Amino acid sequence: MLVNFNLTMMWLDADLQYINLNEDYTLNLLPSTFMKKIWSPWVDFTNTEGNHVTILDEQAFALIIRNGSGTVGDNSNPQEIELYSGLLNPLRISRQYGKKFQCTFQLSAYPFDEQVCYMQLTMLSASVKKLIFD
Repeated sequence: MLVNFNLTMMWLDADLQYINLNEDYTLNLLPSTFMKKIWSPWVDFTNTEGNHVTILDEQAFALIIRNGSGTVGDNSNPQEIELYSGLLNPLRISRQYGKKFQCTFQLSAYPFDEQVCYMQLTMLSASVKKLIFD
């Protein structure tokens, strides 16, 4: 089964701190040079030919979603800045994929039955206990 889909992943990262986030999250685009330097979830498309995984390339884009207000930076910076914690402001990465998922069908009752083919995704880089699928 060939599927074209958009995979969006969102998470909090306590190790990150953002500067001067806009209330409109579409304006908080993370440059691709930074996207490859931070941790991101690694998901395996388990039942595809070749077991493909998520990738960060030119087709992926990352946004920071501002939740609440920031704190004013200290006097060490000549410009007035607002700092936002990665623990409160989620990072969201989206990318379009086109994958061929493999399914096993029982054709003995064809065409008088209905069968389902699932997209199996496996989280490789984090504990499944901390995931929320939405």
